[in-house]
Amino acid sequence: MSCIVSGLVKKRVAGELQSVTLGHPLLDSYLQFLAARARTNTLLAVAYALKVAAERPKEDVVLVNLSGRGDKDLQTAADRLGMTL
Repeated sequence: MSCIVSGLVKKRVAGELQSVTLGHPLLDSYLQFLAARARTNTLLAVAYALKVAAERPKEDVVLVNLSGRGDKDLQTAADRLGMTL
């Protein structure tokens, strides 16, 4: 399987995150859009999830929890997806 993403690149200036890119024009545009609207940890979580998803078979499901309550939300998501943890 060929990967559409070259790699996760974080650019920092004076220790502050300036941008995150994946080497794919559409995904990089989305990350730029997200960076203007979300906190840094959300941006990095989404960027990493996109990188992982691009490397997985298209039948796989990648679930990203951005609520900060993964301990609670994981079981709820598993229940709704019919999965057993």
